[in-house]
Amino acid sequence: MSTVKTSAPGAVFLFGEHAVVYGYPSLNASVSGRVRVEMKPRKDNRLEIQSNGLGREEGRVIREERPKIRAGKRFSYVVKAIELVFSEIGEGCGLEVKISSDLPMGAGLSSSSAVSVASVAATLLLLGEKVSPERGVELAFRTELEVQTVASRAGVSVATYGGFLRIEGKNLKRIPDLHVPGFVVGNTGIFSATGPMVRKVRDLREKHPEEVEALFRLMGTLADTGLSSLKEGDLKRTGTLMDINQACLAALGVSSPALERLIKASREAGAYGAKLTGGGGGGCMLALCPGKEKEVSEAIRRAGGEPLPMSLGGEGLLIESE
Repeated sequence: MSTVKTSAPGAVFLFGEHAVVYGYPSLNASVSGRVRVEMKPRKDNRLEIQSNGLGREEGRVIREERPKIRAGKRFSYVVKAIELVFSEIGEGCGLEVKISSDLPMGAGLSSSSAVSVASVAATLLLLGEKVSPERGVELAFRTELEVQTVASRAGVSVATYGGFLRIEGKNLKRIPDLHVPGFVVGNTGIFSATGPMVRKVRDLREKHPEEVEALFRLMGTLADTGLSSLKEGDLKRTGTLMDINQACLAALGVSSPALERLIKASREAGAYGAKLTGGGGGGCMLALCPGKEKEVSEAIRRAGGEPLPMSLGGEGLLIESE
């Protein structure tokens, strides 16, 4: 096989980020922004990775019974995804990998999940393996877990299946025929890696287990109540529930002044509700504002953020060529 091209979408959390890591429900949606991976084999043992956002890096494939890769940390998710596939199959080779993305990195839009899913799929295909959704999710989850030390299946599940998903532990439920217009994504422009934020919440949970578990339980309830309100078309109630979820995230210490400015500006411009999405600390927020998208986008810009033109609920993993 000469060249394989795959792509996977980013994702937002409507409800339940951080709590989902500990088995509580979350409600997620894919976004229209995607990460694309182009991969082709080399005849030597070199690994070359190029990205439109991170530049270029070289590594080396160690051909053993379970092949290993020696490379820097710039493309840690891509390298680990490839290495896990090599190890599972017991076969490896040199590769040229090109990454392109519509998603800002470290912005809470699950770009790491998208690149993990797309990289796993491309590597499997290049080695002549079938790409089942279940296999792809598991390998991409293991990729994030090894890179971050703590992870959930939420982002990689959305990147694989697309659309709207309710996720609880290993169980996921696809939500068909759910079309919710009127969301605006706002980017603070502040890079925030998921791993440190997840570990921050883990440390807080170890110090205050009862209080943090109470917040997690509430966030799990909000995910299910929020899904019901979306199905019923009660968007004002959905917005109120998003605001409550944001209060929980702030209590966990994962919000930030920049996020709070964009959230406050969105609400004042007419949004029914707004909250951060993803790990927090920086990155993006999400506002529900049907009929007020222009006003909310302008408010986000005035508050120092960047409104991102994205729709929710699109396709998951795509095999674009093989």
